[in-house]
Amino acid sequence: MLADGECLAHLTRGGRILTLFAAGEDREQHAALVVRALQQAVAEGRMERVRIEEVDGERVAASGVQDALLAAGAKVTPKGIVVEAPRA
Repeated sequence: MLADGECLAHLTRGGRILTLFAAGEDREQHAALVVRALQQAVAEGRMERVRIEEVDGERVAASGVQDALLAAGAKVTPKGIVVEAPRA
């Protein structure tokens, strides 16, 4: 995923594994931007909802960015988080 020419993240085919290209606070900001971009893509019909199970090789809950993902609109599931279109 690119934003303003900067590579923020890579989401594997199938959307189960997310790799963020940032550290510290930037990592949380990038995670939130990724969720908002995925929400927009789902809302526009470019993809179906996405279930992310791992971030940077760790389960979402242990990744250190779960709170940022949830604050940006993702929802918790037993296997990770789900990103869906925002509700109107």
